[in-house]
Amino acid sequence: MTARRIVLPITAASCPRLFALCVSVLLDNGAVNREEPYPVAIRLPFRSWHPVADTLLMEMVLASMPEADRETLAIGEDTDAKAVSRRYGLESLARVLDAWFELGMPCDRTPA
Repeated sequence: MTARRIVLPITAASCPRLFALCVSVLLDNGAVNREEPYPVAIRLPFRSWHPVADTLLMEMVLASMPEADRETLAIGEDTDAKAVSRRYGLESLARVLDAWFELGMPCDRTPA
């Protein structure tokens, strides 16, 4: 039996480091600009039985990482980012970010 896919809104208040990591991805890909304002929530797709617990664990691990490793996860080369995610046991984060990217990086934005 496979876990269902759940999309969770991640905000700066709920998971500040995970939210900041996703905003860095958006900025690196040109998805925040004059026409596309900063997001207020990131919609991350999880294929998990416990997506809320997963986000809290990811947030705790991200909080313990040096800024350079968080930056590598967000905007580093794919092989470097995957190596960092393995080092910290965050393979699930790499899968979630890959799925989010494939879905077009969905997020909620404030009206311009």
